[in-house]
Amino acid sequence: MVKIEQKGYFEVNENINSVYEYLTNPEKVAKAFPIVENINIIDKDSFDVKVKLKIGIIHGSADLKLKFVEKNSPFYAKITGIGNGLKSTMNLELSFELKDINSNKTLVNWTFVADISGMAASLGSHVLKSSSENIVNQVINNLKNNLSKKT
Repeated sequence: MVKIEQKGYFEVNENINSVYEYLTNPEKVAKAFPIVENINIIDKDSFDVKVKLKIGIIHGSADLKLKFVEKNSPFYAKITGIGNGLKSTMNLELSFELKDINSNKTLVNWTFVADISGMAASLGSHVLKSSSENIVNQVINNLKNNLSKKT
């Protein structure tokens, strides 16, 4: 098993309530994943996403079952999930901590943690971490860019 941890932040020119509403909308979060094949919104907190992935030399589809497990409006939200695909399994957690910079600007601190086992983990931690960082950065950049388009 390989553990992946990644943290970062971004600022967006939008008020904290709008940012929180966006980041806790399952459809908007699901659409931020790169190469989405299918989205199934189960309820206001649960959603499934099928994505195409490439990790090192292996590529294919992965099914992610995601759920908001913590919400503290408008300051904090946490998504947990299980992913299966590429002959691998992933337990993941993505959290957002929001801070008001001013009435029209919000700071978003985010943290991603995953435990990955199976074929993807057998590629080695360097390859897996590099591929994972690339995918997570795409998701975060898509969320940031989509939030910026709202203004």
